[in-house]
Amino acid sequence: MLIFNAFKDLRIRRLWIGQVGSSVGDELYRMAFIWLAVELLGADTGYAAATQMAAVVFFGVFMGDLGERHRPDRVMIAVDLVRAVLSLIPAVLYLFGKPSYPVLLTSTVLMGALGT
Repeated sequence: MLIFNAFKDLRIRRLWIGQVGSSVGDELYRMAFIWLAVELLGADTGYAAATQMAAVVFFGVFMGDLGERHRPDRVMIAVDLVRAVLSLIPAVLYLFGKPSYPVLLTSTVLMGALGT
């Protein structure tokens, strides 16, 4: 019952709802990314996914220090908003024609970096 008491606090409810929305968006992006990568790369799709994980590992070393210089709540909100906009770029490009592999690769590296 302790968890229900926590949801009485408006700040915790906002944080929880924001994180649920962010997690759903992350999973939708991953599905769309793999779908688009399969269409562009075929059997080499694993390389694109590995590139994103490499970006997470590489930028994870540097982004922690940058994130701690500012208020964590503002950093979290700003990064999630930038990632939301960034995740739409390949989708919009797909609507107007296939995005190229460099666009997809740049998007995935930036998403991995900001996700850390």
